[in-house]
Amino acid sequence: MELPGYRLGDLLHEGAHSRVWRGQDETGGAVVIRVPAIERPGPREQARYQRAFELGQMADARAVVRHLALVRHRATLALITEDFDGQSLEHRLTARGLDLR
Repeated sequence: MELPGYRLGDLLHEGAHSRVWRGQDETGGAVVIRVPAIERPGPREQARYQRAFELGQMADARAVVRHLALVRHRATLALITEDFDGQSLEHRLTARGLDLR
């Protein structure tokens, strides 16, 4: 996937509803990029991303990951958030030999 103004790096998550990458913005800043799993999300999915962005903008930046941008590209959306270099709980548990299934 290409997204103008951003360089996608490692794929962090691929699920039924979204794909999430670690990446960089034009200035080299670390970001997380989340896009719908389907190439052309419908109005409901687009509204969900719009609402998530709006809620992230209103939230206290000391308590949640900052929502930086909602980028429209072709027929999809990308939610851009700050990257604080975290790891998923699944990754941390499996690294310690615990199986989540």
